[in-house]
Amino acid sequence: MLWTLVFAYNLMMGAPPAPLVSLECQPDRPTIVAGEPLVLAVTVRNLSKGELLIPTDSDSLERMTEGPMGLRLAMAPTRHEGETISGYVRPNPGESRTFLVLAAETAQLRVPGEYRMSVRYPEFGVFGEVRFNVLAYDRGALQKRAEEFYTDVIDRRSTGRSILSKRALAAIEPEIAQPLLCAILKRDPEELDRAVSYALEQSISPGVADCLIEILPRGSDIARRSAEQVLRRMAQRTQDPGLRAKIIEALAKE
Repeated sequence: MLWTLVFAYNLMMGAPPAPLVSLECQPDRPTIVAGEPLVLAVTVRNLSKGELLIPTDSDSLERMTEGPMGLRLAMAPTRHEGETISGYVRPNPGESRTFLVLAAETAQLRVPGEYRMSVRYPEFGVFGEVRFNVLAYDRGALQKRAEEFYTDVIDRRSTGRSILSKRALAAIEPEIAQPLLCAILKRDPEELDRAVSYALEQSISPGVADCLIEILPRGSDIARRSAEQVLRRMAQRTQDPGLRAKIIEALAKE
């Protein structure tokens, strides 16, 4: 890639590498409620003399959040072996592109106050900064925000926004998120991905089991296998013998 060649050349010449991109970030909502994932609007500008391929998935950005009482929350880019980057932008020289990134880790924040998040592209060595406020936990407000994410998913006016909103919903506490995630799966079993599977497993309940059992005969082979895997793990972990028996019976029919 072009940026790799430029970086290597500058190192050979003993000069600090010139930045290939600039980075600006803004919170989609400057104030969130405790337990809410933060959505960022990220703008990158191509400062090089050639076209750049810039990843846009949330895991491509390194983030560090600092808040009240010395609280620090880090998120390093993670990608499992074999996984590919899900999206890119290709800005021409001098061109800017804006896209949305999910900072799901902010759903862990529970202390109200002002926070600062530093955002970094490790590949390009550029930084941005975001400031946002967290309000005290309010279940009603968090429920409303979860329903907004749900609406984004089912409306599907934008594929990128729909995927981001589904992952944002999956990051919210299970008692609020699970019924909405199940409603999404009943509409379209193909929405069962890794983030949704993980969220459904966080609180084992008959409602979640019924949801997954319902979609078993309706999904593709991939969706059905994913549902079966979640159900098997639920059967292993549940302390309810009746629920375990129900899951085992449903799996035996497949």
